[in-house]
Amino acid sequence: MTAKQRYIPKVLHLLGYAIVLGVISFLVLQRQKDTGYFNWRSTMWADPVGYYVYLPATFVYNFDAAELPEKITEKTGDGFTINEQGKIITRYSCGVAILQAPVFLAVHLIAGLTGQEQDGFSGIYHLVSIFAAILYSFLGILLLWYFLLGYFNKLISGLTILTLFFGTNLLYYTIDATGMSHVYSFFLFALLLVLSKAFFKESQQRKRLIYFFLISIISSLIILVRPTNIAFIGLVFILDCNSWNDLKLRFVQVFSIKNIIIFVISLFIVFLPQLLYWKYASGSYITDSYEGYGFTNWASPKIIKFLFSTNNGLFTYNPIYFIILFALVFMILKKQKNGIYILGLFVGLIYVFSSWFVFSFGCAFGSRNFVEYTTAFALPLGFLFQESANFSVKYKRILIISTIFLVLINLKLVSAYDKCFLGTDWDFKEYSYFLKQRTANKRILYFSKDNLNSNKEFSEAIRVNLKNSTLVNYRRAVVSVDAEIYTPNSGAMIVVTIVSKDSTINWNGYALKDSYNFDKLGEKQKIKSWFWLPRYYTTDSEISTYIWNINKDSLQVSNFKIHLQ
Repeated sequence: MTAKQRYIPKVLHLLGYAIVLGVISFLVLQRQKDTGYFNWRSTMWADPVGYYVYLPATFVYNFDAAELPEKITEKTGDGFTINEQGKIITRYSCGVAILQAPVFLAVHLIAGLTGQEQDGFSGIYHLVSIFAAILYSFLGILLLWYFLLGYFNKLISGLTILTLFFGTNLLYYTIDATGMSHVYSFFLFALLLVLSKAFFKESQQRKRLIYFFLISIISSLIILVRPTNIAFIGLVFILDCNSWNDLKLRFVQVFSIKNIIIFVISLFIVFLPQLLYWKYASGSYITDSYEGYGFTNWASPKIIKFLFSTNNGLFTYNPIYFIILFALVFMILKKQKNGIYILGLFVGLIYVFSSWFVFSFGCAFGSRNFVEYTTAFALPLGFLFQESANFSVKYKRILIISTIFLVLINLKLVSAYDKCFLGTDWDFKEYSYFLKQRTANKRILYFSKDNLNSNKEFSEAIRVNLKNSTLVNYRRAVVSVDAEIYTPNSGAMIVVTIVSKDSTINWNGYALKDSYNFDKLGEKQKIKSWFWLPRYYTTDSEISTYIWNINKDSLQVSNFKIHLQ
């Protein structure tokens, strides 16, 4: 083989990696482009900022809560709090923050070099979790690819990853909920699989110790990010064991005195930042930060709801798991030991997660606990795809059509879903709203500038007469405006109303100050708010939106827009 012939495959591999990274980046940035700052749709709100707050607290404020930006806990959806002793309190572990730290430090440096405020929260700091999600999802997919190549050819490995990425909530937690822990755990799981496979194959003692040290660090991070993910470490230990002798050999390879010492030291190193934080926050090195939450339904797990409820049910939002479950059974019938291990994990996870005090795990998309476990479920899915070469034409078509159809359902739900399910646990009317093809998506723009002051209390309104609409019931109004506020205590708000026959049937308001950065008072800033509309209203209704300058302060607004969905 000539040098040129050896060079071409490398170029093609690099091109493939670039395409994958480009697609992920495009999907994430496209999803996040209109989320705005300091609102419930932004990357820095509620749980995500609870994971993230360790970074600005450490690198900017030295955990001095008095130095934090004014009302930052309110602006970020109370993802963390400040207690009576003036300490920064978050119930989330620092595992995600450790993984986000390289991106944060890069963004922090860029903020300084470009003259932006280095406060850890405003401006480009909202990009930290976005770029981190792009990075770790890409690396996770790359590592999973290398792991699957140990079992399948390139085509089967690629199809398996494509199906899982676009057919499960791995997609949603990569492109939408970038600050949640799941895409980071996905990367750690994939890395652990690759390292473990190398460890068990390695015969040289020195290299085995290096691999085990890396495995110990990654396993410790997996536990720190999400303690229940320790179950995955157990699966990795028994994966590919085909007999009792294989299992005994694993015990000998893993549980040596040297390895135990290495693991204990690694665990201490990884957990040390968390122990120091707990000491700072509570006075004790060990504390239950989730006090008041927990697995309270061990005796009566909500299994049916966990699997099929319209409120984040596993199969309801990720129907590709029907095929994964079939693949597991098929694997077992083909006498594949890994099928038994992974099915055992699948059943165990269902029991554990459905025992949590809230089976839906709050504001989520599907059973979010399963996102990282797609790394394990890739094996049965890949096995099914591989064995389908021996199926009859009829069954091949059924598998192909079923897979594509179920992936499309997930894609449709992801595209329509907006953060939380607002219906009841069995509200199929609300769920069907996400599945229906909407016949209209009306965007109305208003670009004139309005100067509001003591003589002008209301801006010009944007009015939508539904008689001219092809869709009767819009469910959501997204309103944005460029505002220049000159008074810190401004009471101005965006108002959305629905009027029918001269009667107001719905009224909603959002204060501009809730999203305005008052450190830059008087500067033009984009403010965006989401309004859920009632499910039913008559066809002769009118939806309108305007700025209500309650205190008649000096205020300028422009680029006033409404997008009805």
